[in-house]
Amino acid sequence: MKKEPLTVMVVPHTNSKVYNFKIPIIYVYALISVLGISLLSSMYFLYDYSKLRNEISVISPYNTELIKKNQNLSKDKKFQEEELKKLNKILVQLKKFDNKLRIMTGLEIRKEDDKKDVGGQGGPFTNEDTVNLPREKMYFSPMNSGNLPLGNNPYKQTLREFLLLENSFQELQGFLEEQEDQLSSTPSIWPVEGWVISEYGRRVSPFTGGMEMHEGIDISGVIGTPVRAAADGVVEFAGSKRNFGNVVIIDHSYGFKTFYSHNEKLNVRSGQKIKRGQIVATLGNSGKSIRPHLHYEVLVKGAKLNPRKYLIDKLIE
Repeated sequence: MKKEPLTVMVVPHTNSKVYNFKIPIIYVYALISVLGISLLSSMYFLYDYSKLRNEISVISPYNTELIKKNQNLSKDKKFQEEELKKLNKILVQLKKFDNKLRIMTGLEIRKEDDKKDVGGQGGPFTNEDTVNLPREKMYFSPMNSGNLPLGNNPYKQTLREFLLLENSFQELQGFLEEQEDQLSSTPSIWPVEGWVISEYGRRVSPFTGGMEMHEGIDISGVIGTPVRAAADGVVEFAGSKRNFGNVVIIDHSYGFKTFYSHNEKLNVRSGQKIKRGQIVATLGNSGKSIRPHLHYEVLVKGAKLNPRKYLIDKLIE
């Protein structure tokens, strides 16, 4: 059956001509279909938009929190970078101090190009990395430094430098402790208060009038004035010797010995440990002597040297 077209009539209010339009029925169906599809599409989009808004409202707090965390992470990273800069400044000062101490003590200075020999790879830093760091001569063995993985991590590099400095300071500490023991055993103070009446070296003998080698210094003073040990040590001899009267000989180790003679009284015995400044005798006039005085000698590996080289305190002269 053939479908008839629709007729649309336009009738003006005036007495003008009436207009007739014939529209095929298929066009009407098409128009209705388009309007229906448009309506359904609008409804779907409205539903989807409403759903999306609900999802956004749920996600929004999480998103805000993530933004805040990201901002905090940025602040933390900046703070860490600033702290790392401070640590590196401290590290530079410690390196200078370390080098200065090594120059003063005569120890080998750390080579700045040690870093170039590091063969470690990047990766997480673990306790094993610390354990693997050698505790002896690590400063002077670049191959050992590869035990600490570095990669491009500046924090690990700074940590490695601090560990190397720690090792260096431990070495310095051991050296200085040994030096402290040696220094405490090195004669350095005047053994008695008084004034020097005869120096070390060749002189005219007060007994014969001829030239002789005087192997110490003579310090005159009041009888009974305390005679003190010039350094830490052990009494090797305490007794009487011909010409020298009452004598004390102290062995200070490291090749040092000191000799105190013409004493009035001895206050120590052989084998006794003593400290620098401890009273070992009193000034006297025993033995071959023309006046109260202390004859004082310093021996280094058996050689009698000028005691003034080992006297740092001021004496009344």
